[in-house]
Amino acid sequence: MKPPNKQTTITASEIGDYAFCENAWFLKREGHEPQGQWLMEGEDFHQTKDRLVEHSLLLRRAGWFCVGAAVLCIVGLITLNLLLRALR
Repeated sequence: MKPPNKQTTITASEIGDYAFCENAWFLKREGHEPQGQWLMEGEDFHQTKDRLVEHSLLLRRAGWFCVGAAVLCIVGLITLNLLLRALR
């Protein structure tokens, strides 16, 4: 059996790096270290991406809240209608 090749062997930590940012993973794998402006731009990109993800999760929760409120309103209206019919 021949020894593992750096180009074909991927570690678990590399998978984590790739999941976070495939561009950074590729550059690191090729021996480039992040520096200066590129590092700052990458951090800004990921901060913006994180804010967008948080915002979308908030909107999803708000949407489910609206669905729940609508269901409760419909159930309330049906119940009210049934009560009013029973009183006639």
